[in-house]
Amino acid sequence: MVETEVRGTVGDDGVGRVSAAVSGVADRSSPVGFVGPATPSWLRACTWRTMPSTELGPLLDGVTGQAALALGDDAAAGAGEAVEYAIVSCPNSSADALAFARDPAFFAFSGIWSFWQLGEQPPQRVIDWLIDRAYSSIEVPGPVGQSAPFGDVDVPMITQLPTWLWIDDAIWQPVSVNPGAVFGYSVTATATPANATFSSNTGDAVDCGANTGEVYDLDRPSDEQASDCTLTFRDSSNVGDWTLTNTITWDVTYVCAPGCGTGTRPSLVVETTRPVRVAELQALLVPVDS
Repeated sequence: MVETEVRGTVGDDGVGRVSAAVSGVADRSSPVGFVGPATPSWLRACTWRTMPSTELGPLLDGVTGQAALALGDDAAAGAGEAVEYAIVSCPNSSADALAFARDPAFFAFSGIWSFWQLGEQPPQRVIDWLIDRAYSSIEVPGPVGQSAPFGDVDVPMITQLPTWLWIDDAIWQPVSVNPGAVFGYSVTATATPANATFSSNTGDAVDCGANTGEVYDLDRPSDEQASDCTLTFRDSSNVGDWTLTNTITWDVTYVCAPGCGTGTRPSLVVETTRPVRVAELQALLVPVDS
């Protein structure tokens, strides 16, 4: 049985892939208050629409009594003309949602989490939401690390013999996602594999860095092959006694367009563990006739 544990993401979806989504650490310095995988369900469920100032103003005024102040020059200048506003609405039943609302009373009444004049750049809290929305949509592979020998019943690892380790090239590729634009603004988030380590439950580990190890080539003689990504098991085992864990760290960057910034998000770390069998080769000394 192969087990996949994901730090900073939800977990595997049954087909060997994992999704960034819920678990993580809240970042209270963010205007949104959450970072990527820490984005809560209420914030990931937000929707967007437009509303004219002739509707938004009375709605605000009915709750806060400050419609003109909230809408700024548009409402003050007025001239009887409606000005279109972009609206982001979110589920408003959560205590966290109310804590991060621009105006808790208005948000509890209307579900409108943020608004701005249509055509202008969204406020920073909305930009942060777009970044977190893209980040929490990333899916990165949770692969079983390759080894030679593989370590199953048919091809066990051998005690005292370095086991070659690597991640398939097809896995070691950037993964990008763009959930789509909101009022013309969108974020592309990219997870790039940056580091691979392998460890055993015997306490041994090897950091293979960004060089994920050489693939053992059976078509080449052994003296022409070398790898810095190996582990050596000292004792034999049955399948399940020893395990091999590969850990991949994915660095995350984002691009917000048009003109709303670039940056990084916390790395995603994926661990996959599988049981291995380690066999021992016995040497028999035979006297040589003189």
